[in-house]
Parts: sequence; C-alpha cells; structure tokens
Amino acid sequence: MNTCDSLEFDAGFGSIIIVDNLPVVPREKFEKLEGVVRKIYSQIGVIKENGLWMPVDEDTGKTRGYCFIKSNTPQEAELAKEKTNGYKLDRAHIFAVNMFDEIDKFMKVPDEWAPPKSRPYTPGRTFLYALLIVRALLLKLELGSLVVSQTRALPRLVYNRLI
Repeated sequence: MNTCDSLEFDAGFGSIIIVDNLPVVPREKFEKLEGVVRKIYSQIGVIKENGLWMPVDEDTGKTRGYCFIKSNTPQEAELAKEKTNGYKLDRAHIFAVNMFDEIDKFMKVPDEWAPPKSRPYTPGRTFLYALLIVRALLLKLELGSLVVSQTRALPRLVYNRLI
C-alpha cells in the first residue's frame, strides 16, 4: 500500500466555520459553554475530533466570543452555517456564522467609508397600487363579472357585466 493512500487530503478550510457572538465567559464556565455549542452543532452534523476551538484571552482568561468548528465535510459545514446563522442563544447573543474560506471578503473592507452610488428613482408598484388591485378584486366579487386590466400603471375596467 502506498503511504499517500492513507493520508487524508484537506483541500483547504472549507469544512471550518467561525461562530461569532458567543458569550465571553471566564475559565470556570468554559466547559459549560463548550457543551452548549457542541450540543447545538452535533444536532446538525458531526464535529470532528478536536474540531471545536474557542480562543481564550491570555490577559483576562476569558473566551473571546467566537469559536472555530471543523466538520467532516464542507457540505456539513455549509449546512451548519445555514441552520445556525442568526441562531438566538439568548437575548444578548445571536450567532453570526461564516465559512472560514469566506474570511477574505472581510479582509478586503476598505479603511475609508464611501457613500453608495445613488441611482435615479424609478417608480414601481407601490402600496397604493396593491390596494387598488385588492379593491378591484373585491368589486369583482360584489358585481359578478368584472375584468380588470393590469397592463397599465393603474387598473382599468375592461369588461363589466351587471345582471
């Protein structure tokens, strides 16, 4: 058997997610937080052995409010991201989950803020338009047969049959 066959090929960091907005806890509560995070993510997929890492601030001894989770496959990691991004742990902690591979987009944020380019206003269907459509449909129910054209900006009566 070739030694290359027994090695696991890791093409990148596609199976790692970053879970942000975790509670910042002291060492005494570290195991409890880790257990809660493991419970949440083990319901979605398998966390690899030694696949959960929560960085700790050396000065304070508290967690930093985020963790890295490694799944078996990139598909499991993507599913975990989709299912838990926006997960409400409690009132103050709503998960923000990103793929580790996507970290580049956060590194390319410019230092200077630039206002977005303004686009000219183009009128579209408004709330008033929707109300007019509903009114026309209600009239149809009251009058029996009423055909309304929706090809114009406002509905217009095309055919009305009163009995």
